[in-house]
Amino acid sequence: MGNNRKRKLVIEEGTTEIQIGEYADYTQLETVWMPDSIVNIGNQAFENCRKLKTVHLSANLERIGHSAFRGCAIEDIDIPNGVKMIGEWSFAFNPLTKVYIPDSVNSLCAFAFWECKNLREVRLPKYAGSKIGLGNSCFSRCKNLEKVEFSSSFYTIGSGAFDGCEKMRDVDLTEVELIKKNAFSGCTSLRCVRLDKIRIIEEFAFGHCTGLEKVEINNPECKVDKYAFEFTKFKSAPIAASTSDLKKPSEVTHYNNNEYDDYHWSPSDIAEYYGYDNVQDYYDNL
Repeated sequence: MGNNRKRKLVIEEGTTEIQIGEYADYTQLETVWMPDSIVNIGNQAFENCRKLKTVHLSANLERIGHSAFRGCAIEDIDIPNGVKMIGEWSFAFNPLTKVYIPDSVNSLCAFAFWECKNLREVRLPKYAGSKIGLGNSCFSRCKNLEKVEFSSSFYTIGSGAFDGCEKMRDVDLTEVELIKKNAFSGCTSLRCVRLDKIRIIEEFAFGHCTGLEKVEINNPECKVDKYAFEFTKFKSAPIAASTSDLKKPSEVTHYNNNEYDDYHWSPSDIAEYYGYDNVQDYYDNL
């Protein structure tokens, strides 16, 4: 059994990297202290340390690897400015209550905070280097997530990024250009969406958002999938500021490197298809 029974781990000064899976499955580990010499936490470094609750990260940390803390018991984490990448599944299944992601992060990977059921508040980075995207299913199934502070750095919301975040009410998506499939699917408390710079909204992006009352798309060139707002209702739906020069599906030849087919519609088509009053009436008549 040996080392995997220890409750506290103090990593030696001068260590620069925690190796892949180095402390995975340390079932009794509760506290980890890292010196400021650490720059990289390897993949699966602390995966399934189910009692690990307290982690002091290095001030010079640059990378948190794939599944590094997956399945731990971390409730609060201070991610230092300087971290550039938060890997896939890195904090999945943790009881985190809030996450402030520093502005240095330019890669927020898929499933990073998957099913963090206690998570209520997220602050996303304002990365100055370039536009960045939010990884697929990054916050999926965070069922208590209420507040997300977006920034102008994000141009893409990945597939399923907030799928099943049923308590999230308000999101500022005014700078977002691409919303991928199922990105906000099942966000049943979402009320209003405003999209100023949006170019593409993929299928089921807002599917099953049953509380959605208003959608405002202010880019007349936006391409909206026919099923982007499937199983929603609109009590007030100014779909676009201007629809006179919108391209119909027959006029568009490419969509995410694939050919358009007959279920890709413009905002004006969405308004006509679902109606301005209540989309439920449409389904009642099927």
